[in-house]
Amino acid sequence: HEEMGEQAWEEGRRISAVSSFLSAAACYHLSYFLSVDDEEAHAHGLAKMLECHDRVLPFMQPPVEKISIPFPDADLAGLLSVPPGGGPAPIVVFLPGLDSTKEQRHGGRGTLLRRGMAVLSLDGPGQGEISTKLPIRHDYEVAVSAAIDYLEEREEVDATRVGLIGASLGGYYACRAAAFEPRVTAAVANCGPYNWIDCWDELPGVTRGAFRKYSWSASDEEASEKAKALDLTGVADKIEQLKRGESYIGDVTSEELAPLV
Repeated sequence: HEEMGEQAWEEGRRISAVSSFLSAAACYHLSYFLSVDDEEAHAHGLAKMLECHDRVLPFMQPPVEKISIPFPDADLAGLLSVPPGGGPAPIVVFLPGLDSTKEQRHGGRGTLLRRGMAVLSLDGPGQGEISTKLPIRHDYEVAVSAAIDYLEEREEVDATRVGLIGASLGGYYACRAAAFEPRVTAAVANCGPYNWIDCWDELPGVTRGAFRKYSWSASDEEASEKAKALDLTGVADKIEQLKRGESYIGDVTSEELAPLV
């Protein structure tokens, strides 16, 4: 895929080049996730995923902006897309899980943009390119809070209307953020664990290895101890958004829709 992208690039076929480089990024992502016990292969896959994806950002449709979000010790990274129309638009924040990254999550932005919502896909502690700078944190709401702080400075975005979508371990993160960050107005938790340690022994080896890697644990024993902190007991009942029952989002016009199809 990368070779096909290079050839298309040299021949000036930008649409084909973008498609090929995105396919290459997806393959490199799978490679780096599955090679957590091979430091060289893991680092190579992560670097190449970012290289292929970042290379085509200026040419992606709908448009994508790579952003840096201030955070203690190391800035977080995100991909931001806003719908046409000038805004400010409500925004959905995609939260990756253990093996996904902002690059893969942002591929699903189109269906939300078509409905007038902006989309931010976030690499927080222990995720994607930030996994080499910050380890997994059970209190992921700190990353969401930092992202909302950043969004409050963006005129295209209405930071009073922030929704979250988290899948897998990201579902746990979405619940944590909904419970402790009052600026979150809606959240979707797709298949997130309620208590990570309860399912630890049943997890595939590559999943336990990934958690060990991204939690910066020296052993499986240390990783399992850290896993105990990812627990929604006493947390889930703090989620107040379910009681609000408000709906904010309307459809965009056909004129606004056309550039997004």
